[in-house]
Amino acid sequence: MFLIEIIPIVNLPKEIDQILFYYANENIQKGSIVSIKLNNANIYGLVISSTNLLTNKTLIKKSKFKLKKISKIILNKNILTQEYFNLINFFSLYYNCNLSKTIKTLLPSNIKSLTNYLIKEAETKETKIIQKQTTENYFLNKILPYLYTNIENKKQTLILCPTVDHAEYIENNLKNIFENLFNINKQTNLNKTWQALLANQSCIIIGNKKSIFLPFSNLANIVVVDYDSDYYKSWDQKPYYNTITLAKYLSKQTNSQLIIQTNEFSYLKLKNQNYILIKPEKKDIQTDIIIHKNTTNKSEQQKHISPLIQKQLTKKSIIFLNNKNFANALICPDCNTIVKCEKCNTPLSINKTQKKLICPSCNSKIDIPNKCPNCNNILLETIGFGIDKIKKELDNYLILTKDTKNKQEIIQKFNETNKHLIGTQVIFDPNIINTDLVVSLSLDHLFIFPEWNQEEKIIQYLLKLKNKTNKKLIIQTYFKNTKIFSNFKGNKIKEIYTQNLKIQKQLNYPPFSQLTKISLKNKNKTKLEVEVFNTYKTLQNLINKNNLQNIIEISKPYPILNEKENDFYIYNILIKTILAKEYLIKPSDLKKRNFLLNKLDKNWKIDIDPISTI
Repeated sequence: MFLIEIIPIVNLPKEIDQILFYYANENIQKGSIVSIKLNNANIYGLVISSTNLLTNKTLIKKSKFKLKKISKIILNKNILTQEYFNLINFFSLYYNCNLSKTIKTLLPSNIKSLTNYLIKEAETKETKIIQKQTTENYFLNKILPYLYTNIENKKQTLILCPTVDHAEYIENNLKNIFENLFNINKQTNLNKTWQALLANQSCIIIGNKKSIFLPFSNLANIVVVDYDSDYYKSWDQKPYYNTITLAKYLSKQTNSQLIIQTNEFSYLKLKNQNYILIKPEKKDIQTDIIIHKNTTNKSEQQKHISPLIQKQLTKKSIIFLNNKNFANALICPDCNTIVKCEKCNTPLSINKTQKKLICPSCNSKIDIPNKCPNCNNILLETIGFGIDKIKKELDNYLILTKDTKNKQEIIQKFNETNKHLIGTQVIFDPNIINTDLVVSLSLDHLFIFPEWNQEEKIIQYLLKLKNKTNKKLIIQTYFKNTKIFSNFKGNKIKEIYTQNLKIQKQLNYPPFSQLTKISLKNKNKTKLEVEVFNTYKTLQNLINKNNLQNIIEISKPYPILNEKENDFYIYNILIKTILAKEYLIKPSDLKKRNFLLNKLDKNWKIDIDPISTI
């Protein structure tokens, strides 16, 4: 008889034991999958140990409960590696996630399909080189030598992609060079990939977020495509993990090399961290900054595209809007004054429901003014505009947003014709060809966000746009003297990075800390404020009582930018875990942070390394 330790592949409440004990008549390997009875339901479980009870009868004698027998051995075979178990422990600690939830997150969602496939022990084919050649993609040509070497040495490569579109693009570019690529975005391919990895076969694996959770046995390289993409962050699945964080950890665990597609700004952030960094191909790109000022009277339609840009839209171009329908703050087109809060100098946001201007920092409210507070100009305008407004000023255009249903058809039509493409962030899809002209019409509204790294976010957008053009980038702005635009035009990326890093160090922001945003919502604002501020006091008292002041900082509670979301008022508290060394957080400090997080009521939302803090 054998005592089996099992982690159920379900989300158990944090307060109950995450490792359960059952018995079996035969030895079961660590990493096997079994079926167990839990609360009268049959569920799958992951075996983490098996002990012969005949040699250790004291385990039964000391037990305070009656052991149950496992229902069925689904697969008596270790489907994980030691590195995988290490990743489980790191994930659980870093994201303060209970073990059962961690296992459920990391293992494939259709574990039944996977185990049924592995039971058959079907043969899989290794990735092989058909012929060595180049592609039309600069980045892929740079990584090809590593891919060739790995296949020749029977090693494994993971190409990590932010989206399904990126994965398909890379597969299409490599399929004439390599035979039997593994693109795991389909369940059948995922099962084959697990089988190949467990058989220690040489593979080139292409996938998005969850591909980091494969059981690699001989990993040589992790290739990160479009390092700065927000799509590496999990938005819809708790915990809200970041695949890049896990990729960095896995590369160390497996002694594999991290190859990163980066830009000039991120290169400066990563250059001293022992990664292989590949910047975009050097091109002679002209950057023009056009100050747009409306001179129309009331009888004329306002023009959202500057006449200077209109004259250049003679051939196909890409026209970028950061949001398909965004207008949030007020600006004076004459003097560039943004209407700000008198109390805290934060740009005020338009609340269409209340017909007021609201401060996102101190929640002050004022009536929407009818003239500029600086020069008394009566023609105040909103920063930002949507596709519906600019398409009236263009002919021969196509529209592409994340809601576009016939996306591939639109992309193909744009690639093959001379039409203009109006789009949001979807225009960064690698399947969209570069054009000689790219125009950014509405980045001004990004300046109103009081985000700690907002300047970096704007630079990242500009660098992506620059990479989409072959000859010219035009930045339209209402601001006459915007330093960030002029520095970008002058290629002063290093100066921007150095200044930002200095401020981040002074204020203990990343890379000098790890951020955790905790949020609470309620339809009753008064009740919410009472609970949030009580929680803040409790956390601050715990920090003081346990002498964590040099390790943990917490902000005072603050409302989200627009105060409400879907009829709920929302407040945030930002927790900074201070790092002893840049980018390096110690497990002991994570445990201290988790000590605080575990004191929160279950209604609090926890976001580790948030994309946004506001």
